[in-house]
Amino acid sequence: SIALTVLDVNDPPQMGSIADQTTLEDIATSVISFTVVDNETASCSMTLSMTSSDTSLVPDEYLLSMCSGNEYSIVATPAMDQYGMATISVTIMDAGGLMASTSFTLTVTDVDDNIYMWTNNQAANVVLGQSNFNTNSSGTSSTKLTHGTAASVDLATGKLFISDRYNHRVLRFSSTDAAINGAAAEAVLGQADFNSG
Repeated sequence: SIALTVLDVNDPPQMGSIADQTTLEDIATSVISFTVVDNETASCSMTLSMTSSDTSLVPDEYLLSMCSGNEYSIVATPAMDQYGMATISVTIMDAGGLMASTSFTLTVTDVDDNIYMWTNNQAANVVLGQSNFNTNSSGTSSTKLTHGTAASVDLATGKLFISDRYNHRVLRFSSTDAAINGAAAEAVLGQADFNSG
């Protein structure tokens, strides 16, 4: 008879892929989760390391992780007032020194974070919904409002949204910075066209 001895061989770990991520300037990403499996080493007993290709945008120390079961969760936080793209490399190493790695692109979108200050009774410099500051006529068009009730700015794009209550619609303007008296909206939401109310 022949004695056959089968020696244990360390298998490399396996890890799931990570989709590219997007976040706004000064805002951490959502929690990014991926699975790790290894035949010899428990997932949470492995060594996880992460590096950023642009540490001025995303410092390595701003890459945080935790593990539960066989799932790792990571969060990336950009440096203050920085925007751009960085490749985040994620490497896992088991107890035997074998590794697996993946990477993803993190895009940090610039936002208008200027501080705006007004004094009491300060005069406005632009009016929307009227041709000038001295008219007060309602209407239904790309330049008229019947009852503007609220405004909101998309920080990622700079686009301005104004609710036109009595016309049952929202008008979208291209930019607060480009606004002039009586400017025409670029899109209408809630109606088929600018002349429907």
